[in-house]
Amino acid sequence: MRGGRQFKSVDAFCTRIGEYISLARRKRGLTQMDMAEKACTSIATYQRIEKGDGTVAFATVCRVLMILDRLESFDSVLSPLEDRVAQP
Repeated sequence: MRGGRQFKSVDAFCTRIGEYISLARRKRGLTQMDMAEKACTSIATYQRIEKGDGTVAFATVCRVLMILDRLESFDSVLSPLEDRVAQP
């Protein structure tokens, strides 16, 4: 992996994303229950996201990112235009 932060495992990456989501939620003054309701998921599933459980459905994580107004940031990071390896 070139540039940026390197992770030793997918689990470590998921844990970091969960921490970021937790921080973003708290900065917005939202509770875990608020987030679960807005994301149309259970509180237990939402808590698994914040704990970095990589088995939570990708669509659920995307809904959480959308609620936090971070989905576009996620999209731009994965854009082929930003991929230094991708061919046009």
